[in-house]
Amino acid sequence: MLAAPVPFLYEDDIIDEQMYSDDTYIEEIDTSTGGDRITKTGRNKVNLGPGKSLSDWIVKAGERNGCGKEKDLISEVELAKHDKINDCWIAIHGKVYDVTDYLAYHPGGVPEIVAHAGKDATLAFEEIHGWINYQGFLRNYCMGVYRGARVQSRKLECQDSLDTTNAELSMKILRDKEIRIKKMCDSSVAIISNKWKNLGLNNFTFSVTDGILSVRIKHFHDIPYQFEFPADDTMEFGNFSVICSRNKFTIESKKPLNAQIFDERKWSVSEAVGTRYHRSQIVEKTKVTHDTFKFRLSFPLNSCIRIPVGHHVVLRHLVRNNRVSRAYTPISVTDKEIEFLIKVYDDGLLTPTLGSLEVDNFIEMSDSIGKIDFTEGFENERKVLCLGAGTGLTPMLRLINDRIDKGIDTALLLFNKKFEDIVPDIFLPTTNKHFYFKNILSQETNESVNSKHEYALGKISCSVLEQLADIHSRQIFICGPYNFTSLAQSLLKELNVFPENVHVFDG
Repeated sequence: MLAAPVPFLYEDDIIDEQMYSDDTYIEEIDTSTGGDRITKTGRNKVNLGPGKSLSDWIVKAGERNGCGKEKDLISEVELAKHDKINDCWIAIHGKVYDVTDYLAYHPGGVPEIVAHAGKDATLAFEEIHGWINYQGFLRNYCMGVYRGARVQSRKLECQDSLDTTNAELSMKILRDKEIRIKKMCDSSVAIISNKWKNLGLNNFTFSVTDGILSVRIKHFHDIPYQFEFPADDTMEFGNFSVICSRNKFTIESKKPLNAQIFDERKWSVSEAVGTRYHRSQIVEKTKVTHDTFKFRLSFPLNSCIRIPVGHHVVLRHLVRNNRVSRAYTPISVTDKEIEFLIKVYDDGLLTPTLGSLEVDNFIEMSDSIGKIDFTEGFENERKVLCLGAGTGLTPMLRLINDRIDKGIDTALLLFNKKFEDIVPDIFLPTTNKHFYFKNILSQETNESVNSKHEYALGKISCSVLEQLADIHSRQIFICGPYNFTSLAQSLLKELNVFPENVHVFDG
């Protein structure tokens, strides 16, 4: 059996309510990082009014008394009664929460929640907010335990201990999902689905822990599936190769394996698994600007975590006995390591703690989050314009490299306040003939800016954007603070750029 230092944890496994103070949950969301709650037709995040921030909600929720009735049982019929904007209950993972008060504080807007009022919203919640610790966030608004028909992760077992009926039911579900597990030989197994298209290695996560080979496959528009096989001491990451085709993964061992390893009677499949976190170690921390660091993390022993281009993960850490989470888009991912650019805010909830961490410290990191394929298909073959503000650059970096590797002309306009805010050119392919970029600074002088060819003075505006003559035919990506992304979208609309040509990365 392989020994590994707690390489991954599930949300429900590690939340210990007793360890938290009264203000159980503090969350920090980075609106300048890559997610895809925003579709190509525009954002669905709303501009909240005064007094409706996350911090305001934390204060309000902490003042609520007399709730948290986790012993009450709530039926499906009772839940369905609370389906209005002024009486809104939802069920998440078997507990019912009154979210009526929270509607006005929700960054995604009221309709996004009300659409699930009076229902089990587990899957919808996981698709958008799978990394959020709702147990603490809504603790004082828990109305009871849900006892209706539940939408939940289903564990499909095919083991000797199961009777024929359960085994047949499991196989039926796999057939409905058009998933096949085919043992090629004692040292090779293939996982196939006709519903998967354009699969790549970035859709695949691998780990060997405590005698279990765990394979997670997340196709872009599908829920994740986790496949588990019995393992032995010969199964290590370096001893395996993974071959990927459009609808199939094949796992091959470079060494002979016990015949029981890929025995079809021993595997298990989980559908719609919850958010999983990996205990990753800092192996490098480098200061790149006055307030921004590059972090390089190593994956747990015998693990390989793939992150598709443009998708993000969630980093979290304990801060004063509160688990704080924040979404980040990696700038580089290899088989064994992952890199981030992280800006430290003096008044931030999480980033001051991240800034204080040292090499060899650990951070919890989630699996990838996202649904859009940013690399394959006709729409990803056009010229590109990236508009980034500050560390809004981060989701662009892997995307830029993907495009120039394909010979696609790619332009980057990067907006900052001062020279000291600019990330060094070493992170950009500045010498590539397919890449054009310009730094645009809002708080420097004409004299300092005009002396440098790759710099300009100003802010994002129609006149700046119009300098690209073919802007209407480009695929455009935007990332940065809310005010920046909102203004950029308005300017592009003013220039008659089609909304379907624009994608906003947002947390």
